[in-house]
Amino acid sequence: MRSRFRVIGIDCPLCALSLRRSLAALPELRNVIMPFGGTTADIETDLSSEELLRLLSGVSERLHGQVTFLPLDIQMKDR
Repeated sequence: MRSRFRVIGIDCPLCALSLRRSLAALPELRNVIMPFGGTTADIETDLSSEELLRLLSGVSERLHGQVTFLPLDIQMKDR
């Protein structure tokens, strides 16, 4: 499943890079694509939508506490 999220709370490119690297290091996520500005994230995983949102919530709390992931499109078709 590929999901797209709007990322709220990232205000610098280095924070976006740190977040992308942290997400990419998670074994539950197969592929993470975040543009340089960090305003969106495309995530590929086998987790259900609910499991993915729980995982992202935990990442948010560990890294910044103020980062929010808003689902834009769950189960996107592969490009």
